[in-house]
Amino acid sequence: MKTLTFIIGVFLSLLTQPLVAANFTVDIAADDADAHDTNPGDGVCSDTLGYCTLRAAIEEANATAAADVILFDSGFVGARLVLATSEGPLPPISTPIHILAYGIAAYNSSATLLRDAPPQFTIDGNQLNSGNGLIFSNANASGSVVSALAIVNFPSDGIVMALGADNISVNRSYIGVNPDGTSGGNGGHGINAAITDSHNIGKTRHSNGNSFVSLGNVISHNVGSGIRLFDSNDNTIHGNLIGISPTGSGDRGNGEFGIYMYGDNNQVGDFIGTAEAGNFIAANNSGGISIDGDNNRIYTNELGKGETGGFINSEGHGITVLGDANFIGTGQEISGNKIYEHEGAGISLGITNTSEANNNFIMNNTIGSAGSSFPLLLSGSSNGIKITNGNTNVIANNRVINSGIDGGDGDGIYVRGDLNSVTGNQVGFVDILFGSVASEPNTGYGIYILGDGNTIGSEGLPNLVGGNLFTGIRTIGDSNAINYNHIGVGGAFQPIGNEASGLVVTHNGSGLEIKENIIGSNLGTGVYLIGDVIV
Repeated sequence: MKTLTFIIGVFLSLLTQPLVAANFTVDIAADDADAHDTNPGDGVCSDTLGYCTLRAAIEEANATAAADVILFDSGFVGARLVLATSEGPLPPISTPIHILAYGIAAYNSSATLLRDAPPQFTIDGNQLNSGNGLIFSNANASGSVVSALAIVNFPSDGIVMALGADNISVNRSYIGVNPDGTSGGNGGHGINAAITDSHNIGKTRHSNGNSFVSLGNVISHNVGSGIRLFDSNDNTIHGNLIGISPTGSGDRGNGEFGIYMYGDNNQVGDFIGTAEAGNFIAANNSGGISIDGDNNRIYTNELGKGETGGFINSEGHGITVLGDANFIGTGQEISGNKIYEHEGAGISLGITNTSEANNNFIMNNTIGSAGSSFPLLLSGSSNGIKITNGNTNVIANNRVINSGIDGGDGDGIYVRGDLNSVTGNQVGFVDILFGSVASEPNTGYGIYILGDGNTIGSEGLPNLVGGNLFTGIRTIGDSNAINYNHIGVGGAFQPIGNEASGLVVTHNGSGLEIKENIIGSNLGTGVYLIGDVIV
């Protein structure tokens, strides 16, 4: 009995030992009926011919619960795995697997720019009738990593995270783009996550929290959105090129949004001393970034512009937000987004008159300007910042110019709602050298407010509104406070008149406050009050 007890004890002890992860090295870029692992679970990646294919490596890794690592032969140079029609897509990944191709010798692992680090292993789905590139299929696959792959030409999505597969990291990869920069668009979304959380797409923070490591991804040419996160929370999206080429230029747009997110507490872009974790997003057919949710943060992104310069005309709005308590920029100047060349609004909150966006912060963004001393004449065909229906939002310290040069509404800032705060914005002109200013006009009003109880300007945070092709500030509503603004006058009192009146107010009740505004040089009336005004 002692012997039996000893054996049972050893057996139970083995069962409680931690699982040991294994490394499997893919040594051939081939796929056919022989490419399957001969004995999944034996700890050896080997197909019927003795090779370790990617298909066999995934099958072997799936056979244990350990966080296995799939590596690639260091001698690969531009290897391309074309999946066979007869075998179909790769197996869904059901355990944590790190698929790491940056160890290939030809891969430039020390590169600091995506254009200098094209992947050396491509997974190509062009022979398949249906299916996705890589699928992380359940909660057991949480914690997986994809690095330095090109994933192209799949009938559906490039990468899928589904059914509770959380905390997936994707970096250094080209999705929908061949390593040489040509189109390899997938038939669905580039990356598609549904009902999963906490993914990191792009750069990651160093463990010290004070720097970023790895590179982002190039996500372009896909038929759907570049990145789609549905019912997905707590994600980070940093340092990616979305809708542009690996060289950081050119129209390579995705067919829908650059980034579409339905969820809460997501972060797009980041900053630690610099804006190095912002995303470059352009040329996507439905718009740049669309967020439907609460407590999301959008920092330091550049939209409608390539990483290496040049402005790329983009359809739709730059940033669209439905929901509450979202931050588009912060009180720190470095946190703001730069939005150029969009056919819709630069920033749009509350899409319809019945869909509210409340308690959001829009701060320190640059819309319609290069943000330099001599900005190029950029344009959009709608408003710079537009709140269609929203209350108690804060719009502060933004620069908004050239909205509507190509037609459309053209107001610099348009707000429909109550109790919003609009302060510290520069609208319709830019400062240049030696104290001079230059008109960069919005084609409509500088600021247009439709609602009650709004604050337009405050002590220490005046709006500077000049050079616009219509009235500087126009309000319709009760109990609005319009104070301390410079209207037709620069911050250093330079003349920069609007081409209609300075301030026009329609008000039919009590509570209107207008004080200590500096108004001059406008072509129309300085202050024009309409209605039964009681001040």
